[in-house]
Amino acid sequence: MIQHARSYVLATGVALAAPMAVAQADTIAELAPRDSIAMISVDDYPALRAAFDETGFADLLKDPAIKAWISELADDPKEAVEDALADIGLELRDIPEPQGAIGGAIWLDPVAASPLIAHVMVTADFGDDADRFDDVIAAILEDAEDNDEIHVLVDEIEGADVREIEFLDLRDEFEQEVLSMAESLFIAQRDGMFYFTTDEQQLVSALRRAEGEAIDAAQDRDEFVESLEFIESTHIYLTVFAEPLFDAISRAMQSDDGVDAAGGVAFDFIPILDALGLSSIRALAYGMELDAPNAMAEFRASLITHHLEGLLALFDQPLQTFEPPAFVTADATEVRMLGFDYSGVVALVNEVIGALPQEAQFQAQAMAGFLTAAAGPILQTLGPDTTYA
Repeated sequence: MIQHARSYVLATGVALAAPMAVAQADTIAELAPRDSIAMISVDDYPALRAAFDETGFADLLKDPAIKAWISELADDPKEAVEDALADIGLELRDIPEPQGAIGGAIWLDPVAASPLIAHVMVTADFGDDADRFDDVIAAILEDAEDNDEIHVLVDEIEGADVREIEFLDLRDEFEQEVLSMAESLFIAQRDGMFYFTTDEQQLVSALRRAEGEAIDAAQDRDEFVESLEFIESTHIYLTVFAEPLFDAISRAMQSDDGVDAAGGVAFDFIPILDALGLSSIRALAYGMELDAPNAMAEFRASLITHHLEGLLALFDQPLQTFEPPAFVTADATEVRMLGFDYSGVVALVNEVIGALPQEAQFQAQAMAGFLTAAAGPILQTLGPDTTYA
């Protein structure tokens, strides 16, 4: 389905749903920085849990045979977790479930160049169980500090109790040539909401956003608002923002370590994105609703883009019929149909080759010549209707 408003939107879905209610306060979209590359969110964890309990899958897990099978598969990991908790005087039942929104986001440090520094933020609303969860965190950190694995500093920021954790043994494991993780983790708690992040500056901003201060967040991106219009009413959703993602890849490839990893070539991948028609993409969103009216789960996806060019244009083909072909039997559990312009594949491949660095074009052109001779005539006869079952 193609919609056109301020931009093109490619959207897929199983069914239409009622408009999404206003998101609860303190969702990751409200708290994460505007330049987040990706984020995943459950805006109402109790609603997700309740919906899961109503699905047929939840009933299946209650079946004795299935429970025995899962228990057999999960015995060792579960036992390992239980043993680790027992060592610090805890049990699995001591860990409460969230009572509100939970979510996570990732972004790059705007200054660090070589290596690039990735930052993350995870937030979770434990409501009345905040003290119980804080006790769990305190026990885990105390044990790790006693074993000289971490060093913990306690502070207060924006009225929140904050622990700054420096990892002593794991620092080298996270260091890579091009991309590295931040060396410290900040854990803050205020009004039942927990914040786990590697970026102290963004922790301050998140705490201020939670108090209602107008600081740009991920939810303020137009493409986020547009994408939610097509995945509304989902219990869990993932959003990827193209602009900061492409910027991150470009920075990585242009960094000193990136150039060294590419054999001394400062590779510019933007022309390839242009040739593929992907540089016009603004966001990709994917959502899941449990216990939907007509299914155990419904999945919806949306792609926000300025133009339908290159690879995207190949998918912009109307179906000739909505009737499944004869090979799809009545007992098929899933049927997917789409239109695809197979005849445009060879031309697109040649455009991409033309965007490659000069030194890579010769070998690629030889491969493209083989593709044109071997597959070109076949591609001309296929489609546009394509069915998966």
